[in-house]
Amino acid sequence: MTRAQQTISIGLLVTSLYLALYLQLVPLPALVSEEILPVNIG
Repeated sequence: MTRAQQTISIGLLVTSLYLALYLQLVPLPALVSEEILPVNIG
């Protein structure tokens, strides 16, 4: 897998994850949201 393909796949994964969270399609436990979201945002 080239760097471009890897970047695109990661971007799509992150985008779909945040869309799912934003639309509340995926209810996350408080622990998971507190552990993962601050790392990605900050």
